[in-house]
Amino acid sequence: MTKEVEVLKEALPFYGRITNGHGTGGDFVMEAEWHYNYGDMESAEIISHKALYLANKYRQGEIMICAAFLQLRIALYKGDYSYILYTLNRLRQEMKQQKWYNLIHTIDLCETFIYCALRRRDRVPEWIGNGDFDSSRLYFPAMAFFNIVYGRAMLINKEYYKLLGLEEYLMDMACAFPNLLAQIYSNIHIAAANQRVYRKEDAERALKKALNLAMADKVYMPFVENCDYIEPVLQELQLQYDYREHVLKILELNSTYQSSLEKITKSYFTEKRPELAEREMEIAKLAAEGFSNKEIAERLYITQNTVKTLLKRVFEKLEINSRTLLKQYLEDKV
Repeated sequence: MTKEVEVLKEALPFYGRITNGHGTGGDFVMEAEWHYNYGDMESAEIISHKALYLANKYRQGEIMICAAFLQLRIALYKGDYSYILYTLNRLRQEMKQQKWYNLIHTIDLCETFIYCALRRRDRVPEWIGNGDFDSSRLYFPAMAFFNIVYGRAMLINKEYYKLLGLEEYLMDMACAFPNLLAQIYSNIHIAAANQRVYRKEDAERALKKALNLAMADKVYMPFVENCDYIEPVLQELQLQYDYREHVLKILELNSTYQSSLEKITKSYFTEKRPELAEREMEIAKLAAEGFSNKEIAERLYITQNTVKTLLKRVFEKLEINSRTLLKQYLEDKV
């Protein structure tokens, strides 16, 4: 993988010069993803910002989404849900401003990846949950990435037999381009489904295929992102010498990852959330709609200081720190 990254970093700038910047930032996206998949979040985050800067400069929408999507996954690993919401909102605004409407479903796919990691079945759009690629505006080469998200969606929907029934189709799509990362994810999802229906040998066989594809380049994060389903199988494979070092690394990364997911779930998706008083709710709704403290005060015939005090109390009750998260809370209650 190191060689491929270096070749791309050397060649892509020349391609950009003769195509008026097309693909600019793609080399840094690949380098950042390489660091991420190894578990080096600091390097991944730094380099992803380089990619995002260049993609913005040359108006490369697809590269912008790739860089931002990686930042979403890093934020998920760190348990920073505020940044996830901020980034998704920023992406959607940018796509609308630039009139890149063909990329809207790509953002939907990135967002669904995040919510599938959090096991939020209610946040999976129907077209993704049904595997309806044809109704989207996604380009055909995105099929492999679509199936990565679709596979995880089937897991959180407990559609284990459906996933196993689609094994051949998923692998055919992953091999068509070819896309080794999609092959890794699909084998992991197949292993997870087999584990859930007590097909232990099939689960181990599929996970070994994934590990054999991934470990030459130390691609750990696809396993970490699905460790909530495959951890028992990994622990079995840890006893085998060929996989011991790699499985230990995956489980180490998973400890941080699962703690972050639990933190987000507890803070933002717990069923029993604090209730707001009537006046607090009035202010919260207006603040979430974008009204300033002054405008809220004028509408409710109270002082700005009262608005500020009550809004601070709302934030403390809900354990949030922004109006974006306040809007998210109110939407969840609908």
